[in-house]
Amino acid sequence: MSNKNADEHYKLLKLGREKYTAEDYKGAVCCLTSCSISKNNQIKNEAKLLLAMIYIKENLFFGKDIKDKTIQAFQYFNEVFQSNSEFSKKARDMLIICYQDGIGVERDDSKAAELYKEKHKKIKKI
Repeated sequence: MSNKNADEHYKLLKLGREKYTAEDYKGAVCCLTSCSISKNNQIKNEAKLLLAMIYIKENLFFGKDIKDKTIQAFQYFNEVFQSNSEFSKKARDMLIICYQDGIGVERDDSKAAELYKEKHKKIKKI
């Protein structure tokens, strides 16, 4: 990826964050969607995390079937969790909620409990 493209994605991510904070979720989705395919992993992971949060938290599904966007949110949370990035902890916490409540995935209390135990093992090590 050229520096120009990386710079453009960073600017879009920054604008997407600002729109998310200002609760302009439609504007945030427009900015973040482009960033979610960035070759820069930090940009991509943050964009996916924020998009998934919007899909779940605000139920903004822009005319698509709600099930499709909750599945997409779950997939984004899982991808970010697996990335071992600075956003993995938040993604793991959201995966716990998804498994507990059946959001984007079939309800699975054992998987939620497994992630919860993993979370607390890491906290105890600190």
